[in-house]
Amino acid sequence: MPDELLLMFGEPAHVIDFDLTPERKMARGDAKIVYEAMTTKGYYMQMPPAEVEKMGNMTPPPERLDNIF
Repeated sequence: MPDELLLMFGEPAHVIDFDLTPERKMARGDAKIVYEAMTTKGYYMQMPPAEVEKMGNMTPPPERLDNIF
């Protein structure tokens, strides 16, 4: 891991082991990209979802606010 990332995030902690293949289905990432990063750089940086992504699963607000009570 690059020294800059270690300074920002601190000492890494082991969390989970799993078999990674380029064909594996992943929730938020492309397994082929993750696999390539792990084999070439030795790590993969996944950032938390942006606020817009988090809200993507929310139901839209009502068209008018005077009819919600």
